[in-house]
Amino acid sequence: MAEAESLKDEGLRLFQDGLYAEALDHFQKAHSAFMAADDLTNAAEMLNNIGVLHREEGRLEEAADALTKAAQTFAEAEDLDRQGQALGNLALVYSKQDDYDKAVETYKQAADLLGQAGSDDKKGEVLMALGLLQFNQGNRTGGLANYEAGVMSMKSPSARQKFLQTLLKLRSRLPGGY
Repeated sequence: MAEAESLKDEGLRLFQDGLYAEALDHFQKAHSAFMAADDLTNAAEMLNNIGVLHREEGRLEEAADALTKAAQTFAEAEDLDRQGQALGNLALVYSKQDDYDKAVETYKQAADLLGQAGSDDKKGEVLMALGLLQFNQGNRTGGLANYEAGVMSMKSPSARQKFLQTLLKLRSRLPGGY
C-alpha cells in the first residue's frame, strides 16, 4: 500500500509540473497497486486523475471512460464528495465534446452530490462552470442564475469571488434589486 501512495504522490507532483505522460504512468501504476490491495476508492481516485490527464491531452473518449468508472465506484462506496468531483470532471469532458445537454445534466448531478456532501466550495465551482456553459450556449438567464448561486455558495471564496459576493449582496439591497 505504501508503494501505491508513493506512486500517487509522485504522479500528483508530475501533474503539477506539467509532465503529463510521466504523471499518467504513475497514476496507472498506482491504480494497479490500489486494485491489488483491494482499495477500490483509492483506485477510483487514480481513475479520476487519469481521466483529468486524458482530458488535458485532448483524449476525450478515454477521459470519459475513466471518469465514468471513477464516478460509478465512488457511488458504490457512497462517497458523495468524490463522486461529485468525478462527475464535475466528466461534465467538462462532455462540454469539450460539444454534448452540451449531457454536460448540463452532469454538472447538475455533480452540484447536487457535492451539496449533499457538504462540500460548498466545490459545489460553488461546479455551479459557476455550469453557469458559464449555459451562458455561452445562449441561456443567459439560467447561466447567470447558476453562476450567482455558485458564487454565493462559496464558504472560502477567492478575492475575486468575495468581491462578486459583495456586489451581489449590494444589488439585492437596492430598490428594484432582486
